[in-house]
Amino acid sequence: MELKETESGIRYFDSLPEDTRQCLDIREFFQLKPGKSAWKKENVEKVIGMPYLLYSPTADRYYFRETHEASDFKKIIPYIKDKNIYIFTDYASDN
Repeated sequence: MELKETESGIRYFDSLPEDTRQCLDIREFFQLKPGKSAWKKENVEKVIGMPYLLYSPTADRYYFRETHEASDFKKIIPYIKDKNIYIFTDYASDN
């Protein structure tokens, strides 16, 4: 599976890589802070550097993205609802 790049530098795959699975819940982009055991807002933090793919039915491409400190996870929710977001199994949590 080859990661390609558009002329403007946007990375994508033409087909879904085998080592991915559909993201079913926004919580997959978060982890518990060290020493915490309850899933509540003050006990979780973003997973930084987590690669994921956004599928565009229009372009029929899987666009590569990676989480960062300034990631706005509210923008990911529509992709989850539409079942158009995939995470790499190496980063997938068991939530």
